[in-house]
Amino acid sequence: MQGPSDFDVKHRVVASVIYHLPVGPGLLFSPSSKALDAVIGGWELSAVATLPTGVPYNERYNDDNASTNTIVGGTQPTRPNYVPGQPFVLANRTAGSNGQWVNPAAWQEPAPGFLGTSARNMLYGPGYQRFDMSLDKNFNMTYNEHHQLQIRFDAFNAFNHTNFGNPNTFLDGTSTPGRITGSDAPSGSANGGSRELQLAARYSF
Repeated sequence: MQGPSDFDVKHRVVASVIYHLPVGPGLLFSPSSKALDAVIGGWELSAVATLPTGVPYNERYNDDNASTNTIVGGTQPTRPNYVPGQPFVLANRTAGSNGQWVNPAAWQEPAPGFLGTSARNMLYGPGYQRFDMSLDKNFNMTYNEHHQLQIRFDAFNAFNHTNFGNPNTFLDGTSTPGRITGSDAPSGSANGGSRELQLAARYSF
């Protein structure tokens, strides 16, 4: 059966904003001295919000009851039969090893030699929320107008929002069938997608 690709995202919203803090000569808050203005004036706040929906997956049986997974790197394990009338996921679904996301009663292993009735990637995992923020200031070097020092403070996933991964897709051979037990960490993340703080300096010339 046909179905969406593994990286299909139906909706994705990305919004950004840059705000120059009103601190400096002629602005809402004017420092009383040039020295104070050099410290607290000219700062810029920026933020990026990324809000995509989840990516697809399908439940499956790992025992290859339909004899379709005979080639290494070939077809996926057996897909289940969908039980009519049952919701795909639970109405009060929760994440965690003690929670439950996918409805176990909605799936049934097909008879030996038969393919399941469920379509490829017919389910979608939870969405994703990420807010990145930066505070930076550029210092013009008095000895050369083409030289500039930038000080910046970055916060990735600034609100420390937990983004869940897809549920365990196997219905057999596991103690957590249909449960979400991990986070959806971005590529290169060193701490599983939790908030990351960074202090940086850049000298341009």
